[in-house]
Amino acid sequence: THGMLMPHALKIKKLKKKIALLIYQKKILDYCDKIIVNSNLEKKFLKKFSTNKKISIIPHGININKKNFFKKNNNKKIKFLFYSRIHPIKGLLELINIWSKSKTLKKMDLHIYGNIEDQTYFNKIKPLFKNNIKYLGSLNSKNKYRLLKKYNVLIYPSYSENFGIIILEALNAGLYVLIRKNLPWKNLNSKFGKLININKNSLEKNIILLSKQSKLKKINDERKYLRNYLIGNFGWKKISNLYLKIYNI
Repeated sequence: THGMLMPHALKIKKLKKKIALLIYQKKILDYCDKIIVNSNLEKKFLKKFSTNKKISIIPHGININKKNFFKKNNNKKIKFLFYSRIHPIKGLLELINIWSKSKTLKKMDLHIYGNIEDQTYFNKIKPLFKNNIKYLGSLNSKNKYRLLKKYNVLIYPSYSENFGIIILEALNAGLYVLIRKNLPWKNLNSKFGKLININKNSLEKNIILLSKQSKLKKINDERKYLRNYLIGNFGWKKISNLYLKIYNI
């Protein structure tokens, strides 16, 4: 279902989605032989729309990067980025407003990457770009990891996710992640990231902590454990076996 029945997703084009759910989507959900979701959170919301109990949770998988992606990042100053599609549900406008109004955060750079999916929304954001807040275009399969590994921390303020594969990609590039508290990454190893409230006080507190050289060194040092964490939880060998088991292959 890929998050289509999550609360924030349903608020966008609300009437059209409500009609689709009533006319045909609920029937599909109730009578199919198996439903696959990507997180416990998605399963929780799905149960509000369907009586089908045959729901399996399988997270997204990823090709784990070669060892060179886990070499230490030699940035002397910690570097932050936002990476996602540019869309209201991703919370970018809120993040930029906080960043630009904070005396602490405006001293630091925030680089933004992502495809512009909502031009009207992007037009609201453009006037807020400054020397320290820049939009640097989109990422693709060729440049994604080359660019991601130049940074230290991904800030991900999305309002709703069924999983959040961008978080997985950031981890796969060796980044530390700061994620909005309600997203389905409750079991994230605290060595590699943290779920936080997206507000001025919380962002300042966590970013000041991360900006300390001792913390930056620790993030680099934990990368040797990060590869094993990803292989054990999100490597395709594990994920594909879960799919094969469901389909009785």
